[in-house]
Amino acid sequence: MAYLNNIQLRILSEFLDAPSRPPNTMTLHELRGFLWGLASAPDDIDEEEWIPFVFEGEDPNFRDEAEEENILTLILGLYDEQFSRIEDEESPLSLPEYRWHADAAERWPLTAWCTGFLKAHYWLEEEWDELLAGVEPVQTEDGVFDVAEEIDNTVEIAAIFAETEEALAETDDRDALLAALPDIAEQLPWIMMNYAECGGLLAEMLAAEQQEPFRREQEKIGRNDPCFCGSGRKYKHCCLNAANDE
Repeated sequence: MAYLNNIQLRILSEFLDAPSRPPNTMTLHELRGFLWGLASAPDDIDEEEWIPFVFEGEDPNFRDEAEEENILTLILGLYDEQFSRIEDEESPLSLPEYRWHADAAERWPLTAWCTGFLKAHYWLEEEWDELLAGVEPVQTEDGVFDVAEEIDNTVEIAAIFAETEEALAETDDRDALLAALPDIAEQLPWIMMNYAECGGLLAEMLAAEQQEPFRREQEKIGRNDPCFCGSGRKYKHCCLNAANDE
């Protein structure tokens, strides 16, 4: 599908930022990060469950039914766009507005995106952890690949950009972290694509578990085999008739 165009994004952004929205309504950038987190998750989330999160569970105050339909169509279109970006391997963090800036006011789109992403991950953290608990690290040509470690690292990095000043205050070497942030920000598109790929891997595992074929607990008994009851007669002349009667 086509990505939302600039006009659609502007309409959605203006709606989300309007004074009539609930105080903690997500901004467009925060919504993008949130929807990326949802689209990357191992299991599908019904839209009726996550749409209230956009407005902190409060009434969005739609002007009328027409506005409600239009805005929800745009939000769902932006959600579908994240799946397309994952398939196309085009992380939204490659967009110019998400570049690193030393000035907090200039980098707020990146801050908002990472904040939204974390909201999605922490909301679904239990589901992630449940699936990750059953995954062991695997040896690859590039070394050991640990899905759980990859997810943890991604969340930690996102938290740094969501709360940069707090991260700088907590580190033992503020100058070193500050110097590293531009380079880490350059890697964010790849890091978030890797997060989505991990989610896809876990989704495949979940689907395989749900579609696991039935396996009989006992070996199949042939009609001419000795009956399992120990009577000495063939199964077809013994308990097969009782089984058929049932």
